Amino acid sequence: MNSTRRPLSLLLLPVVLLAGAACEHRSPPHAAAADAALASLELADGNTTFDRVFWAKEGKQATPRWERAVAYCTDFVHRETDGCMTVLRLNASLQLERDAARAAATAAAVAKDDPGVSFAPKH
Repeated sequence: MNSTRRPLSLLLLPVVLLAGAACEHRSPPHAAAADAALASLELADGNTTFDRVFWAKEGKQATPRWERAVAYCTDFVHRETDGCMTVLRLNASLQLERDAARAAATAAAVAKDDPGVSFAPKH
């Protein structure tokens, strides 16, 4: 019984290997750029290609690359590099902008429901 299993398994091995090669994972063309951008965060010195302007655009668009950069840079070990310091500063600014927009929307909704409510500071 074992003698019939062994030849069958030897015949199936090349089929399995060929099937695996046919299903090889290929990265999309933009993956190399994403990897380079994220790799630049590891550099101690600033990067002229992936600079503040680049990361600001990524942050405003909330791209997956931005999310990975923020996750990477919030790790205590990485936050001292120039790239991560840029990403963390931008993230803080963007968060403040989002919070302010949310507060303004809430204030506008409350004022619409109750026109007598004022959010102006009292002197």
